[in-house]
Amino acid sequence: MYNPEDYWKKELGGGDAWKTHARTSPALMKSIDRTRTLILPEILKRKKGTVGGILDAGCGSGYAIRTFNESGAWDSYYGVDFQQHRIDFCKENYSKTDINFICSNLNTLPIPNKSISTIYTGAVLMHIPVENKKKVIQEFKRILTDDGFYFGHEVVIPDQDISDHGHVINTSLKWLKEQFDPFDVEIVTLHYDDYDFQIIYAHK
Repeated sequence: MYNPEDYWKKELGGGDAWKTHARTSPALMKSIDRTRTLILPEILKRKKGTVGGILDAGCGSGYAIRTFNESGAWDSYYGVDFQQHRIDFCKENYSKTDINFICSNLNTLPIPNKSISTIYTGAVLMHIPVENKKKVIQEFKRILTDDGFYFGHEVVIPDQDISDHGHVINTSLKWLKEQFDPFDVEIVTLHYDDYDFQIIYAHK
């Protein structure tokens, strides 16, 4: 049975091996470029007002929140991940930034109500079991400002509410709309490097 804590602790061989991968992976370099040239501009187009921070939920190696931080577009920056070795990596590599890196589960975020104007995930919700996923979405709604939004690079399935395959648990647009209510939820398709990918965009 899939246990997220155990599964991701062993990812790519564990802490030290993971850190080496995070520094040298060609795929990660491409993800950094995609975030800087495509994801960030798309988020900024949708951003309203100047109040509120941005959260990279499931921040991994921290490249996305670092990119957002470089833009200077928010008044606070949070990178949250439930694996301590990932947070340690982020703190070591981005120590000169004002990003708040926190080791925490996403279903109990240590972030005040209505303090975040933008939440981003990159292939994170798809790895969270269904019952926890529901709690995570409730936390997202709790911390978002009234004009805030969620922008997630995830997979949405067309023909059933839930598709559960071990560590990959995808959901439908219908399921997402039920969980994010009263937010509107739409799927945005973006194009990068000869392929299309989906963004879940939840907003009021």
